[in-house]
Amino acid sequence: MVGLLIAVLGCGATAYAVENGGIGGKPAHPRADNPRSESIFVYELKPGAKIEDEVQVINNTDTEKTLLLYAADSQMASGGAFSCAQQVDEAISVGSWITVSKNEVKLAPHKFENVPFTVNVPATASAGESNGCLVIQDSQRSATPASGGV
Repeated sequence: MVGLLIAVLGCGATAYAVENGGIGGKPAHPRADNPRSESIFVYELKPGAKIEDEVQVINNTDTEKTLLLYAADSQMASGGAFSCAQQVDEAISVGSWITVSKNEVKLAPHKFENVPFTVNVPATASAGESNGCLVIQDSQRSATPASGGV
């Protein structure tokens, strides 16, 4: 059995930014039997299994946004937690198991869209917990200040 955790990460925002005027996402269909599934995807799948689900992509800003959506592997972060690999990093683990139905979502202010995705666990997957990410990021790069700042 492969325990699979998929975090949903809105880049450039704090954990609760989506509720406070940011962008982000969450599982579109949380499981009643697992409160953790309100904020992350949790699956127990056998090697070779396939599952389909949806991520709710959210724009709680006051402007229209075009958001990029992609899967990424997890990486060890300082302090023992995990973070998500960057889009330019080759996915070789869980990030390569996930296929999203669309890589870009255009949302009006304060709107959301459920985007289907599929997880295909390879038959060669090892038993144990595997972690990955669905990353949501604004397609517009943040402006760089002309002077000052860190």
